Amino acid sequence: MIISRAFMMEDIKGIDDIYEKQSEFGVPSLENVVINSTLVDSVTGKIVGYGAVKIFAEAILLLDKELEKREKAQAVREAMTTAIIFSKDAGIEYLYLITGSDSFSKVLRKSYLAKRVPGETLMIDLKEN
Repeated sequence: MIISRAFMMEDIKGIDDIYEKQSEFGVPSLENVVINSTLVDSVTGKIVGYGAVKIFAEAILLLDKELEKREKAQAVREAMTTAIIFSKDAGIEYLYLITGSDSFSKVLRKSYLAKRVPGETLMIDLKEN
């Protein structure tokens, strides 16, 4: 049976062994952690996984579609500057930007060095049953 228990510093070796087999995922830092736990085989005591819930900061921007291109650019610059400064001041490790627009994605990658995140972004609405 697999159980989840509180992470302990001595778990690092077992977690590192797992990481070495799939290093493309990376190991999350311990900053902005709500909870982290080690997954252990309760019979053998072998560490089989590690999980963490981290604070996820998402920048959201709503703009009037009637703005001229120059005004949109100014608004984006102002919003991004504000989002970055306040996120850094709050100790946020990563600021996520989710967009459905390829052209806006290119702007964010070029102007703000935003990086594509592998995988698919999913959401669970915790306010629903």
